[in-house]
Amino acid sequence: MFVETLNSGKLVSISPSDQQNLFALVEEIHYSQSNKEQNEEAISQIKMQKKLIPPELKDHILEFVNSDYSYLLLKNLPQTKCDELLLLLTSLVGDPFAHADEGSLIMANKPIKTEEAQHTTAYFTWNKFDLHTELPYIQTPPDFISLYCVNNVKGGYTYLSNVERALHLLSQDQMIELKKPQYTIPIPPHFGADKKQEFKRPLLSIVKGRPSLRIRQDGLVSETEAGMEAAQALQSALDMVREAIELEPGSLIIINNHLSAHGRAPFRPTFNHEDRELHRVYLIEDVNKFGKNYDPIHRRIRGF
Repeated sequence: MFVETLNSGKLVSISPSDQQNLFALVEEIHYSQSNKEQNEEAISQIKMQKKLIPPELKDHILEFVNSDYSYLLLKNLPQTKCDELLLLLTSLVGDPFAHADEGSLIMANKPIKTEEAQHTTAYFTWNKFDLHTELPYIQTPPDFISLYCVNNVKGGYTYLSNVERALHLLSQDQMIELKKPQYTIPIPPHFGADKKQEFKRPLLSIVKGRPSLRIRQDGLVSETEAGMEAAQALQSALDMVREAIELEPGSLIIINNHLSAHGRAPFRPTFNHEDRELHRVYLIEDVNKFGKNYDPIHRRIRGF
C-alpha cells in the first residue's frame, strides 16, 4: 500500500492483495436500486463486511474522517462491483442518503442528452461546473460525498479547493459578511422546487472551531452589495487554491463537504459507454441531524 499527501488531500494506493481482498468481500453481494428505493438486504450484507476491510486501509479512512484533509483519494480498487465497493468503503464514513426529489441513492454522474441539459449545470451535464459544495440549498447538507470513477475522458478533471486555504486570502470584513444569513442559493430546476422553498443562509459557519462552507455561485443572490462582493471574493479565492485530479477507473474519492469545494472541468460528451461516469453517494455522520425531514425506510430527505 502506497500513501502520499497531496496538497490538501491524501492518496492511498491499494496493493494487489488488498484489491483481491476487497473484491472477495463484495463478490457475492448484488446491490440494486431504483429512483425511490434500494436493496436494503444488500446494504445490510455490505455493513456486515466492513469489519473485514483490510486494517491498514480501514485506519486511513477513519483517520481521514476526523482530519483536516479536504479529500481522501483511493486508487487501484477493483473495477467491477463498483456500487458495492462504494457502499462498503464509505460505510466507515457515514450513512448513505439521497434527496427524495433528485433520484437514486447512488447517482450515476454522466452526460444525458436532454433539452434541460443544454440550459443548466448538474450531475448529468458536461459543461464547466464552478467550485461548489454539495446540496448547499438544503438545511443540512451532506458531511461527505464520495465519487467512484467508472470511466473518464482525457481532461475530465475533478477540481478541489480547501476552504481554510481560501479563507486566508480574504479580509476579516469579507468573512464577517459571509457569516451573515443574507444569501439565497437557488434550488436547481431538476429538483422541481419553487422559490418559496428557498431560504437565506450564511455561506460560512464555524462548527466546533472549524470552518463549514456552503456555496454555489450560479444564481447566488445576496441582500446586500457588500455580501455579494464577499461571495465573489470567496469564489476567486477558492479558484486560486484549486487543485485538479483526473480520476482513473477504479479510483474513489471521498470529499469533506464542509472543508472543501469541488467542481468539474468541461468535456465533450459522446453519450455512449466511453463517456465520463462517476458514481456518487451522499454521506451523513448522524442521520438524526435531519430531524423530521428524514425517511429512514427509504434513506431519503425531503424539503430544503
